[in-house]
Amino acid sequence: MNDFRQRFLESREELKKIRSLTLCAMLAAIGMALSYFTIRISPSFQIGFSGIANMMIGYLFGPVMAPCAGIVTDVLNYIANPNGGFYPGFTLTAIVAGFIRGAMTYRKPLNIRRLILSELIVAVVCSICMNTLWLYQMYGASVLAGVPARVITAVVLAFINAFLGEAVLKGLTRAGVMPQNK
Repeated sequence: MNDFRQRFLESREELKKIRSLTLCAMLAAIGMALSYFTIRISPSFQIGFSGIANMMIGYLFGPVMAPCAGIVTDVLNYIANPNGGFYPGFTLTAIVAGFIRGAMTYRKPLNIRRLILSELIVAVVCSICMNTLWLYQMYGASVLAGVPARVITAVVLAFINAFLGEAVLKGLTRAGVMPQNK
């Protein structure tokens, strides 16, 4: 528990660093750009890749800064590309996803098992549970018919995001763009 507390406090300090804020903003912009490549199957069912940028924010800046970035990117994504009405539940989902990713990967060695576990937890808690609840509140019981497809998509996308995220993070580490966490 002390390890998590220490990493939490270190993540809080990232908010005071101009370099961290700048890099986080650039990654958030990349995430927003990736959100334009979202495949919308229906209003309640979509496949997107902006989670890769969000994973990188969690890995680099931790469980304090990643939820803050989640708030900003969710609101800016809505402003830039409004798709239906704004629903604050999805902003809460972005906060929780950022916290999970940051808590599980910040200041930890980069390995695929940790990234897969992190993405699977985000898939179950955020994509399957929370987003299904928000969609149910918005559209009613008809959303529940699509839950099996949502589960399969969320799990498959978790693995894809983890493998793509690992490749990008390792590439950036080898290129010397970011430090390797030990």
